[in-house]
Amino acid sequence: MSIARYGGFNHAGISYKHQAALTTSYQVFTLTADTTNAPRTASVPDFAHFQHLAVEMDTIAAGASSVTFFLARDAAGDIPLTAEQTASVQFGFTTASDGSAIACIDLDYHYQQLAVETRGTVYVVIKTNAGTANGNLRLHWRA
Repeated sequence: MSIARYGGFNHAGISYKHQAALTTSYQVFTLTADTTNAPRTASVPDFAHFQHLAVEMDTIAAGASSVTFFLARDAAGDIPLTAEQTASVQFGFTTASDGSAIACIDLDYHYQQLAVETRGTVYVVIKTNAGTANGNLRLHWRA
């Protein structure tokens, strides 16, 4: 779902991946609408401005203290949209196995109808620096 007329844009929204199992190896996850696990999420618009990626984690284990990621056009992660970024985990106040890593993206995105693209979806290629965590991945955008 998107919110009309947010900050001069017609819509603001979030594209989502639920409970991605993060490890020290790069893995590719879809970011799109998931109305089952996050009802107010939406597909990535054809033209959008990507604001930031929020990785809200639980079950953080074995020393995971940052995530490194980039966004890609394709499910293989072979056509990057952004440079690789690393974001530190801000651990929860009362629970050390919960936390979030947030990174600004600031990118104008345009769907190009390439054979490798899936309309309404971009992909995040992501890993932890150590250990493991489960992450709810939220791509915040305006369109």
